[in-house]
Amino acid sequence: MIATIDTALIAQNVITAAESLGYGGCYIGGVRNNPDPISRIVGLPDKVSPLFELCLGIPTEKNRSKAKPPVGCYCS
Repeated sequence: MIATIDTALIAQNVITAAESLGYGGCYIGGVRNNPDPISRIVGLPDKVSPLFELCLGIPTEKNRSKAKPPVGCYCS
């Protein structure tokens, strides 16, 4: 369980670092639906399981910033 949480935290930090350098990224969660074939394809050792795929690249479009709610606003 701890390894899974650590992996997710590291991946989020990788995305944040990539975005700060102008790159983009996304997670491919479908890996968890077929871990055995993916493990064989990438040559993972026994007792190692893929959690997700992380893709990084140069985005073709830049996302516009969304307006932030005022401080103290607890709107949903």
